[in-house]
Amino acid sequence: MLSQLSKKFFVGALLAILISCFFLFLKVEAITLEEIQKQIAEMEKQVNSLEGISLSYQRIVNEKQKNINTLSNTIAIFSNKVKKLENDIYLTGQEIKLKNLLIQSLEIEIDKTSLDIKEKRSVLAGLIKAVNDYDKKGAIEILFEGDKLSDFFDQARYLEIINTNLNGALNDVKNLKDELENKKIASEKEKKNLEELKEKTSIQKYALNQEKSDQQKILSQTKGEEAQYQSLLSETSRKRAELLKEIAVLEKEVERQKSFLYYAEAGKIPPAGTAIFRWPENKTILTQGYGMTSFAKTGAYGGAGHNGIDMAAGIGSSVMAAADGEVFISGYNNGWGNWVAIKHQNDMVTLYAHMIKSTVRKIGERVSAGDVLGYEGSTGFSTGSHLHFSVYNKFFTYTKNDQIYFNYFDGTLNPLNYL
Repeated sequence: MLSQLSKKFFVGALLAILISCFFLFLKVEAITLEEIQKQIAEMEKQVNSLEGISLSYQRIVNEKQKNINTLSNTIAIFSNKVKKLENDIYLTGQEIKLKNLLIQSLEIEIDKTSLDIKEKRSVLAGLIKAVNDYDKKGAIEILFEGDKLSDFFDQARYLEIINTNLNGALNDVKNLKDELENKKIASEKEKKNLEELKEKTSIQKYALNQEKSDQQKILSQTKGEEAQYQSLLSETSRKRAELLKEIAVLEKEVERQKSFLYYAEAGKIPPAGTAIFRWPENKTILTQGYGMTSFAKTGAYGGAGHNGIDMAAGIGSSVMAAADGEVFISGYNNGWGNWVAIKHQNDMVTLYAHMIKSTVRKIGERVSAGDVLGYEGSTGFSTGSHLHFSVYNKFFTYTKNDQIYFNYFDGTLNPLNYL
């Protein structure tokens, strides 16, 4: 006759067989997961290749923008920007497919881990019941229950094994729960990224139509004549110079009266070389530095230096928060187009300007480093699609003709010292 405890071990053996079948099921399921992972690897290769093509088009655009402004050069820039956008739209489509595959693989892993936890809990329950039965019966009763004294010692050894397995099963359940939570967090992050990619696609299509429209507009305005084009450039430069002169006067008056809409002033400034910000664009190219650049020396900023840096990753590229913070204020003005300001720790402020549309974030919203704020554009007085990025130790805003402007001539730091 089998003792009560021996029967428990018979049940345990049966459970072990069931668990083996469960892991065999996982192995079959893993083939599907393996196939998805192969597709992910292939898709990643395609995405990397397409990113390289986009970067090469952007380099051509940036190089041509350094050359003398001629009509033929401008048309060549438009042509390459259109090609880049067409490539980018396809690239984003592939990135969306990749994200869907990643989400699918994570969901399979989540299901597998959930099943594993359920099985482990079932084993755990059996082990706890076995220990509980032993405790209820007591050592003396078990001693006289067996046919031989050796049965008692065998059962005591089995109890020790059960206790060891119990501790192991408890740790396994805890580790699996942690793993499950991490996978759920990763899945939510990928889903968020997927939504951003869908938004990015619509922006890129909008940008493509805009580029084609702008190219046609210039050809129509100039009638294909270089002289007409140069006249158009001169008029744009004149308007920008006039605006900056007005702004210089307004800024001083606003500071004198302290009639700020929004104001932030940093405490102790980190020393130059402290990397507190990430680059606000990926795979970007620096197109203008800070201070008295060659472009600034032409009088482009009313005799002042460039108060930030310019970079270009291509029209429609994601513009991201350089560090954790909150959306301080955003707006549109004729000088810098669509812009947004983020206030960070110690009340330092970063500014992102010339975006293709207004920011996708609300004022007061908390953002983390890398969160998308908007998309690169060429709004306001811009010599081509790029992101203007400034870092402020003192930042304020005021209105001019019902538009919100920010201080340009005072209060900035060289962003390159903190990236």
